[in-house]
Amino acid sequence: DADSEGVEGKYYTWGIEEVRALLGDESETFCDVFDVSETGNWEQTNILWMPEPLEKFSDGKMGDWSASLEGSKAKLFEARQQRIRPGLDDKIILGWNALMIKSLCKAYAATGEQQYRQLAEFNISFLEKNLQKNEEPFFYHSWNKKISSQEAFIDDYAALIQAYLFLQEVTGTTNYLLKAKAIAERVMTEFGDDDTVLFNFTNRTQTDNIIKKREIYDGATPSGNAVMAENLMKLSLLFDVSEWRNRALQMVGGIHDMAVKYPASFGFWCLNLQALVLGIEEIAILGGNYNQIAVEILAEYTPLKLLQSAANQTDEWPLLRGKPVNEHKTMIFVCENYQCQQPVETVEQFRDIISRKHF
Repeated sequence: DADSEGVEGKYYTWGIEEVRALLGDESETFCDVFDVSETGNWEQTNILWMPEPLEKFSDGKMGDWSASLEGSKAKLFEARQQRIRPGLDDKIILGWNALMIKSLCKAYAATGEQQYRQLAEFNISFLEKNLQKNEEPFFYHSWNKKISSQEAFIDDYAALIQAYLFLQEVTGTTNYLLKAKAIAERVMTEFGDDDTVLFNFTNRTQTDNIIKKREIYDGATPSGNAVMAENLMKLSLLFDVSEWRNRALQMVGGIHDMAVKYPASFGFWCLNLQALVLGIEEIAILGGNYNQIAVEILAEYTPLKLLQSAANQTDEWPLLRGKPVNEHKTMIFVCENYQCQQPVETVEQFRDIISRKHF
């Protein structure tokens, strides 16, 4: 919790008199380094932070300064341990972890740092091991040393499908797409209603609901319905299922007027609307060096895109189907609705195609 003893931030913040009493002669230096003042740096109290590098204060004597500050921090830490801790909710939530996986995939795409991709793959393995029911497209909402009894909500499933789509792009593992498809099919069966294209917050078998809730507003996290609309757009291209794209169109169309009038409350819906208007770039990479080329293409900022890569064309995947492959070259295909431009071999040529299309 943010609060302890009814005061926001009390456990972690400091008054200057408290620091002086604890540190004595060491307090002046400590307060300078960690921005502790009479007036405070946050709501009349102080959050410890270092606005300037330590070298600015040390006058070249880093060893002595570091040792002194570590001692001061230890004294404050010991004093803080005597305070009443804020409440801690440490359960692991499916949807929030799925959102983090998406973030890790995007961080890897932008930087090429392997640790981000590895952590994303480790995390999805953890979720599958601890929150999935018998390898079925059925997940539970949370885990805390043991599995919860509550099935995942629409927000959880939508974020999880999205995470699988991003994982496929950065790893080239098509099994992630099969998992995303299976979960999407469950969502449409168990969370849908005959009277609307939107999805309910809970599944149709949950009987303890007073009313059926359908969340459409994008708050601190995107609404499950907005994310599902994007998922269906992408899955319709990956598996060539026009009904899914039509449903996404209807979902976005039904929110259109509210999104235009109140865009701050429908941010993710507006991104979906942008994708429908501008189209999604379908990028296929085929050839022996597809892994390296995919890494370079992912590093390019192309927000409205769907990427799939492999060594050879295959009829199994619509984006990779029927494309000529040169055994000595890796080719980049840029398509829209499966209609492709002339393939290119370099990232510079890819960048030129994208810039010509949009500018």
